[in-house]
Amino acid sequence: MNKAKRLEILTRLRENNPHPTTELNFQFAF
Repeated sequence: MNKAKRLEILTRLRENNPHPTTELNFQFAF
């Protein structure tokens, strides 16, 4: 996978989800 291909994939992901959030929600470690 070259740099152009990676850039295209990441650009498409960003267009579909401009503000991604994770399902992992760390409030407090303990």
